[in-house]
Amino acid sequence: MLKDRAYLEGSFSEIQRNKRQSNSYLALLLEGFSLMQLESFDKARDIFQIIINDPEADAGRAAMAYDGLGILESVRGNVTEAVAYYNKSIDLRESSMTLYNLGMAYLSLGMQKNAVRCFEKAVKIEPEFEPPYFMLRFIYEKSGSKSDVQRIKRLYQKRKE
Repeated sequence: MLKDRAYLEGSFSEIQRNKRQSNSYLALLLEGFSLMQLESFDKARDIFQIIINDPEADAGRAAMAYDGLGILESVRGNVTEAVAYYNKSIDLRESSMTLYNLGMAYLSLGMQKNAVRCFEKAVKIEPEFEPPYFMLRFIYEKSGSKSDVQRIKRLYQKRKE
């Protein structure tokens, strides 16, 4: 979390101004993430719920709000709840970032096989997204799976070509 409170509060004020002017769901989403940075977790949760409950919200909007709730619960240490929110997001829209976040949550719960499935799927969905490669390589090196380490290295290099 960013710690420069004055900067965060200034950014939050600008986001609120933008939200009033544009009436955009993106501004509302940014407001939720900003509230999280300010550690106003209950208010952030309310914002994400507004987006999810909006009858005009498409699957992509709701998925982003579920991502926000997943991040919020992860930050608060409620990893099991975060997993549930990430899964709701993925049910609406598969995203490599959400799969990566879900994989990280699974790792923190000691569910390595589930984490590997998430990271592998993230790599397939978006080969340019680097973080899952690093996590897969780390997991495979730790487990002594040399063939998987080599496979991930090849996939990573192929992505650069």
